[in-house]
Amino acid sequence: MSEALKTRALVLFRRPLGEADEIIGLFSPRRGRVDAVARGSKKISSAWVGKVEPFAELNAMLTPGRQLYYLSQAEMLHSFRGIYQNYGRLCWGSFFLELWSALPQIEDTAECEEVYGLILRTLQTLESSKRFRLLGCWSEWNLLRILGQQPFTSSCVRCGSNFLAGYSYTDGGVLCDSCIIKTVQAVYLPRRMLIMLQRLPFLTSDRAVVAEADATEMRRLEEIVWRHWCACGLPLVRARNMVNDLP
Repeated sequence: MSEALKTRALVLFRRPLGEADEIIGLFSPRRGRVDAVARGSKKISSAWVGKVEPFAELNAMLTPGRQLYYLSQAEMLHSFRGIYQNYGRLCWGSFFLELWSALPQIEDTAECEEVYGLILRTLQTLESSKRFRLLGCWSEWNLLRILGQQPFTSSCVRCGSNFLAGYSYTDGGVLCDSCIIKTVQAVYLPRRMLIMLQRLPFLTSDRAVVAEADATEMRRLEEIVWRHWCACGLPLVRARNMVNDLP
């Protein structure tokens, strides 16, 4: 932390620090998760008012301190204010922010840039979409892919067969007719859901949220992706309970 850092960044959270300052949680395409102190941001007359709100994308200048960076300049690029205008969007947006805040530190710059691009596409689609669960599945699945933890869906995870019948939570992938009867924690899935599991990570965010799926299929797909996330030992988030209760 010896040099100033000029970077685009998305505001993930803000937390109080003393009477007037706050710690601003950021995700940067250059450094991944970065915490920075915004001096005087809690004051009504602060220059940071309206610039360091969650979901805001900034052009930021961060100067090094002893332990944390200090936010010295910030230019608003996008506020994503549309997320605040719908309760469902805000709940899912809060879940996404908490999820990204809890990610392990990513050291590879290319991975940071890929995660940052995923974050922006997720929020851009969230502002306009009404199918939040499919967007959540798509975003979580692609995050798993970037982290190298994606479920195995190209063929049977055990024998390589293409005659698929369901999904195994213990094996983290799809199973064929022969292998699924030998597995305890496995679920049979209709052909359409198996195809969705295979196609989902290759769709754009816009295409993902208009995929043909009814409410039951969306719930089942969401359960598969999230249970795989938990099985990989990745961070749990409290806001998950909030989005689970949404219709």
